[in-house]
Amino acid sequence: MSQQEVEVCKWSCMFGEVEVPVEIVGDGVLCCHTPPHKAGRVHFHVTCSKRLACSKVHEFDFRVTSQEIYTAGENRSQWEISNEK
Repeated sequence: MSQQEVEVCKWSCMFGEVEVPVEIVGDGVLCCHTPPHKAGRVHFHVTCSKRLACSKVHEFDFRVTSQEIYTAGENRSQWEISNEK
């Protein structure tokens, strides 16, 4: 793809059958929020508009995690959260 095509496309990610918008944050780096989903694996790929696949299909693993809550002034680097059992 040309740079112009990259800039014109409406980039998204597909998590199973759900498409979510992405933000381009760097060269080859995309950022998005995953849709709500129960724990388990789903197919994942990048799209360039209207569900048109632009990447290989991969597996994405939804996991149950704890919610992290920080208050003002806390040093996040001192926290260690493990969800491994």
